[in-house]
Amino acid sequence: MLNQIINTDKKIVYMYVKILLVSILNNYIDKIT
Repeated sequence: MLNQIINTDKKIVYMYVKILLVSILNNYIDKIT
C-alpha cells in the first residue's frame, strides 16, 4: 500500500517537474527571439 502511494507521488512530481521545465524553456525561448 505504502509503495503504491510513493509510486503515485513520484509520477505527480515527475509531471510537475516536466511542466516546470517546459514553462522555463518557453520563457527562455521568448527572451531569445
